[in-house]
Amino acid sequence: MICTLPKEQWMGISALMKAGYNFLESIQILQIPSKDIEEAFKEGKDLKEILLDGHKGRFYEHLSFFLEISDVANAIDSALTMEEFEKGWIRFLVSSCAYPCFIFLFAYVMMVVFSTSLLPQMIQGFELTESSGFLLFCVEALQYFCVFLAIGAVASVCFFLVLYLYKPLRLKVLIRLQNKISLLKDHTSYMFAGYMKVLEKQGVPTKKAMKYMMNVQKDSLFSLCINSCEEQLCNGIDFIDVLQKTEMLNELFHKMIPIGIITSSISELLEIFMQQQELIWKKKVKKIGIFIQLLSYSFVAILVLVVYQLMLLPLSMLEQF
Repeated sequence: MICTLPKEQWMGISALMKAGYNFLESIQILQIPSKDIEEAFKEGKDLKEILLDGHKGRFYEHLSFFLEISDVANAIDSALTMEEFEKGWIRFLVSSCAYPCFIFLFAYVMMVVFSTSLLPQMIQGFELTESSGFLLFCVEALQYFCVFLAIGAVASVCFFLVLYLYKPLRLKVLIRLQNKISLLKDHTSYMFAGYMKVLEKQGVPTKKAMKYMMNVQKDSLFSLCINSCEEQLCNGIDFIDVLQKTEMLNELFHKMIPIGIITSSISELLEIFMQQQELIWKKKVKKIGIFIQLLSYSFVAILVLVVYQLMLLPLSMLEQF
């Protein structure tokens, strides 16, 4: 494995090669160790073999394809764009959900610790009033609710793990759910647009692009969608009709992309579609995040009320004397 390089160095190589330097000169300018590469050239290996030999991973899968249809510099750029696009989807989900989930987890842990450890010690020796008893009931109810959520989360993880391990079952479940959960169609449409944008920029023919996309995400709704589209294209159906009739793509995609094909502005429409889809997701995630935060803050509010009521218990006992 000769060319194992970070993203920044790949970008540097691409920029230098576009400026007129060859590959070997580019890595020497960037002070990348070149002894093994020089020896590989002397052994008669071509550049593609040197770049790909022994490497695995999404970047090298994309690079292998683009090296067949473009020069090295553009192939590197396209492979980096593809990899960044794929990681961007996951990064978007993590960044959007991290804070609300952290707040909820913190509130949940605080609720459990307080209700199981601190609260029993605080109420020892006190006679609970009707109001404080009701608040304690609320705490207990919330605790059971949290346990229910925890069990649901564990069950969901187990369910998704089973789907991940058993591919035939996964596809059957996803096919059944795609018309009930809009996120599945949204994701398929978004991935389709992201891949097509890069492939269109490189001038890849539609049928070849379909074959490529069918292999980048195997055993998924996306691959089923691409396989269906490719079969229809092979049967002579027009590409616009294929996209409009495919039920695995969402309504926004059906409306926007055919317009781009007709007006020869497909790349621009793909970019606009992706931006609009991201905006829709952000709004949905924001609503879910607000709900989670309100739920978490309600936990804290009830705990504060319980503590306040418990602090008043000694005063009520003194009044009785």
